Amino acid sequence: VQILQFPASLLLAVAFLLAAFCLCHYAGSNSIFKAFGSLLTARILLAIGAIILAIEGTWSIPLHRSYVFLVFALLLLFALTTTIYNGFMRKAKPGFMLNHIGIYLIIWAALFGSPDVSRSRMIVEYGQPQKMAYSSDGKVISLPFEVTLTDFHIDYYSDSISPRQFTSDILVDGKTMSVSVNSPCYIQGYTLYQDSYDWEALQYTVLQVVSDPWLPVVFLG
Repeated sequence: VQILQFPASLLLAVAFLLAAFCLCHYAGSNSIFKAFGSLLTARILLAIGAIILAIEGTWSIPLHRSYVFLVFALLLLFALTTTIYNGFMRKAKPGFMLNHIGIYLIIWAALFGSPDVSRSRMIVEYGQPQKMAYSSDGKVISLPFEVTLTDFHIDYYSDSISPRQFTSDILVDGKTMSVSVNSPCYIQGYTLYQDSYDWEALQYTVLQVVSDPWLPVVFLG
């Protein structure tokens, strides 16, 4: 949602963080808030998360875009906040604190940073520099770099028919890079993924271009 993009996304993230820790500090003795930091609550939330992932993975239902997942993620974040706060109060071991803070940062950045993530695709032909990508709604996105396809090759399984891997060798502003399935490349804050290719003549490759400003926070977690 455009209205939730930066700086609104950052303001919401900070507001949630402050509100959650204030609740833990001033209402931590309440039995309901105590329950959020319990091992039982953690197990219940992890079980719910596993069920959501199983449903999405089995039937390709995009639950991660639903309000059900939003509520689940917020509850999980608050439970982690309570656990981290209680850990500080009782001077828990550093390993315990780092584990929970790391998980918190990953979920926190992924949730509140999602409105700032942009995904688009670009078709790159042999020897033709391309710096335009296109979003799913047809919006043209001008990239701060040019991509040129220099080579494209497919590795097959032993039957010599089924593709095992396909790779694009590209030139990005004079720098040689390779993009293959599950092996993206990173350039100027963008991630380039191998998306598809010209199945008939192998004259072009299709790359997915993803910009995620919050990704460093996820990596930090």
